[in-house]
Amino acid sequence: MKLTGHEEGIAQLKALHVQNKDAIKFLVEEARTNTDLTSEFRGQDGVLYRLQLDLRTGDLVVSLAPSQRPSSLPGPASSR
Repeated sequence: MKLTGHEEGIAQLKALHVQNKDAIKFLVEEARTNTDLTSEFRGQDGVLYRLQLDLRTGDLVVSLAPSQRPSSLPGPASSR
């Protein structure tokens, strides 16, 4: 399984992995079980990213989420 796609999104995902290894497991499992094979996460930069499972290759593809809705959680992302 390879991680491909948006370079800044991959860097944010790796930073999340350093903070909380279980979060990555959750995101991957959510992508595997969702009907659209995706999950979303917000990077430390406040940007919303999409993690998508490519069934053909088994790779995880990171991209910008189409909707950059504001976060309802406290912290730097909600102050934007």
